[in-house]
Amino acid sequence: VLVRAIVRAIVEAIVNDDSGSGPNSGE
Repeated sequence: VLVRAIVRAIVEAIVNDDSGSGPNSGE
């Protein structure tokens, strides 16, 4: 479960880094 949380955090960081594309942009 811990690894899954880390992976999710990394993916979230990558998604948030893509500002301008996606619902997470500007959050």
